[in-house]
Amino acid sequence: MAEIFISYRREDARAEAGRLHDRLAARFGHRQVFMDVDDIAPGEDFEQRLQTTLGSCVAVVVVIGRDWLGRDPVTGGMRMCDPGDFVHIEVRAALARGIPVFPVLVGGAAMPARAEIPDVLTPLLTRQAIELRDARFSDDVAPLIEALGAVVRLQPRRRLARRPVLIGLGAALVLGASYVGYRSLGPAALQLRSEPAPMTSAAVGAMLVRHDFFDARRNAAGRGPVVRLEARAIGDAVVVVDRSTHLMWQQGAAGSPQVFADTTATIDALNKAAYAGFDDWRLPTLAESMSLMRPQAHAGAFVDPAFAAGAAPFIWTADRSPPDRGWVVYYYDGICASESVRFNASVRGVRTLRRSP
Repeated sequence: MAEIFISYRREDARAEAGRLHDRLAARFGHRQVFMDVDDIAPGEDFEQRLQTTLGSCVAVVVVIGRDWLGRDPVTGGMRMCDPGDFVHIEVRAALARGIPVFPVLVGGAAMPARAEIPDVLTPLLTRQAIELRDARFSDDVAPLIEALGAVVRLQPRRRLARRPVLIGLGAALVLGASYVGYRSLGPAALQLRSEPAPMTSAAVGAMLVRHDFFDARRNAAGRGPVVRLEARAIGDAVVVVDRSTHLMWQQGAAGSPQVFADTTATIDALNKAAYAGFDDWRLPTLAESMSLMRPQAHAGAFVDPAFAAGAAPFIWTADRSPPDRGWVVYYYDGICASESVRFNASVRGVRTLRRSP
C-alpha cells in the first residue's frame, strides 16, 4: 500500500498536485505515493479505494489552491462544508487518525479562515503549511520531502530469486579499452523497435511478455534477455555496448532530471558535442529501455550491472502513453509506468550500431 496520500481538488490544483506527485514518487518510489487519477484502476470503486488507502497511509499531503473550499455553482455554498465531499472526507479521515498532515499551498493560496471550514476540519489550521511556488518549486519542496522522509517507511527493494541467465562476454566492465570492430556485428539476437510510438498499458504488457522482459508489476516472471553487455571508455565518455540488440548506451545520465519537453534539447546537446565520437544519439523506446531491466537487483536497482545503479534510477523513453503522457522506466522499482509529461526523469541516450555493408 502507498504510504503518502495526496489530497487535492481536481478543479482547484490538479496540475500542481500532479507535479508534486511526480517529485514525491521520484524520491520515495512510485508505489509509495497515492494520487487518485494515477492509482485507481478503471472500474475500481473510487470511494472504497480512497478509504482503504487512507486507512493504511502514514502521511497525508493536502494541496490547497485558491478554490480548495470548492464553491458549488448551483447553491453558492462551500463544498468543503459538505460531509459527503471527497476532499472533506479525506482531510477528516486523516485528522481523525492522528497521522501527520501537511498542508501545501499552491497558486498563491492562503490557509482558509477558521470560519470557512467546519469544526471537524479546524485542526488542519494548526499544521504548519508549506508554500510551493512555480519559480522555486525545487527549493520549496525540499523541506516537505525531508519531513515526509522522517515518517515514511522506505520499503526495501524487492530481491527476487535469481533465474538462470546466459552470461555473455560483456558481463564484466572493460574500462579504458579502445572502441573497435563494432561495425562488423552480425544480425541482432533481439530485434527492438527504435522509432517512437504511442503505447497503451495493454500494449506494454504484451510487449513485456513477448520479449520476456522483467517488470515487477506487469511481468514478474520475466527473465530478461541474454546478457551481452560491455562497458567501454571512449575518451572521456563511458558507454555500454549491447551486442544482442546492436545498441550503444550512455552508462550514466545526460544532465539532471527534467520534464519530457526538455529531453529533445538534451539529446541535441549530446549530438552537438559528438558524445563518445557520435552524433546520432536519441531517446530510447520503452522496449529498448526495458531490455536493461534485470530480475535481480544490483546495488539496489534492477538494471544490468554494466550500468551505474544510481546514475539514472528512472529514465524517460521516447514512447508516449495516450493521450498526453509518457512512459518512464524505474530501475529502482523494477517497473515501467505512465507519467505526466511534467514529471522529472533522467535522460540516458542510446544509438544504433551500424552493420558493415
